[in-house]
Amino acid sequence: MRMQRCSTQPNDFLVLIRMLDAAYAIVSTLSGDLREKAYMLDREAGFNGMADDAGGEGELNKELYPSVAYIDDLLRRCHVPVTRDLREKMIAVIDVEITSETK
Repeated sequence: MRMQRCSTQPNDFLVLIRMLDAAYAIVSTLSGDLREKAYMLDREAGFNGMADDAGGEGELNKELYPSVAYIDDLLRRCHVPVTRDLREKMIAVIDVEITSETK
C-alpha cells in the first residue's frame, strides 16, 4: 500500500466540527434523556429491590439498574471528556464563517 500526499481543505475542518457536534449531541442524549428513562424503566421492572437500602449518591449498582449501567459503560467507552474538550478546542480555533467563505 502506498502513502499518498494529502492536503487539507477548508471544508475538512467544517466536516470535522460537524462530526464532533453530532458525537456530542449523541453523548448528551445518552447521558440525559435516555439515561433517565433507563433508570425509570429499571425501577418499574423491579430491578431495584434493594435500591432504597443501597443508599448514597455514588455509582449505581449494576444489579440494581442494569440498563443504566449499560448506558454508563457506553459513555465511558465514548470518552466523553475528551470528545467535549476536542469539540470546544476546535470551535475556539476555527472561525466557521470565514472557513465557509474560503471553501
